[in-house]
Amino acid sequence: MTKLFTVLKILFSATFWRQVSRRIMTFIYTNVFGILRLRRIGIKSDIDPTVKLAYPEHISIGDYSDIGSYVHIYAGAQSDITIGDNTLIGPFAFITSDSFSKSKFEMTKPHSGHQADITIGNNVRIGAHAIILPGVHIHDNVSVGAGAVVTKDVPEGKRVGGNPAKEL
Repeated sequence: MTKLFTVLKILFSATFWRQVSRRIMTFIYTNVFGILRLRRIGIKSDIDPTVKLAYPEHISIGDYSDIGSYVHIYAGAQSDITIGDNTLIGPFAFITSDSFSKSKFEMTKPHSGHQADITIGNNVRIGAHAIILPGVHIHDNVSVGAGAVVTKDVPEGKRVGGNPAKEL
């Protein structure tokens, strides 16, 4: 009986409903509305419902690409992210072209880091938990290993992994 009471106590708590409403609003704003506002989404491309998109009007996704679960794609207000055709992005990958570090007192100015466009070519595979940082160009037919942190351009046909990512 105490388990039932605990469950009911949680279900009728303000904290529970506040968290549920935040989760729903985040899903609607960063996924549903984000997909509708993408600069381009190619034919037969699939975006998981758990994907979060920031500045989607600065994000282009090619044909037949698949964005896996819990991927975060954060374009900046002054930078673009382009994902090519036939590209697969594994779960929990993080792609950001934004400096992602704003000054507390001047929110429009970067505090550290930099903003720069990201280009991900055609037929690219990005493993789970990989991180792609600003200014990177990943050329065609590249495989990025799980957990890799890509800080520099990756030439065509290469396989990279590690932190920072290096050719395997």
